[in-house]
Amino acid sequence: MAENCAITYRDTLNIANLYEQIATNEIVRCDDPQKLLGIRLTYLNLLYSLGSALLVIFVCIKNESRSTN
Repeated sequence: MAENCAITYRDTLNIANLYEQIATNEIVRCDDPQKLLGIRLTYLNLLYSLGSALLVIFVCIKNESRSTN
C-alpha cells in the first residue's frame, strides 16, 4: 500500500508543476478560441487530477495510520 502512495505522491508533484506553469503563463496562451478552450479544459483536467491525487494520498495516509494503531 505504501508503494502506491509513493507513486501517487510523485504524480501529484508532476501535476502541481504543470499547474504552476499554467499559473505563471509559462504555457503560451493563444488567441484562437478553439485552442483557448483546449487550454481551459486542460487546466480544469489538471485541477481535477491534482484533487484526485490528493484525495488518494489522504486515503493512503488514513489507511496507514489505522494499520499502525
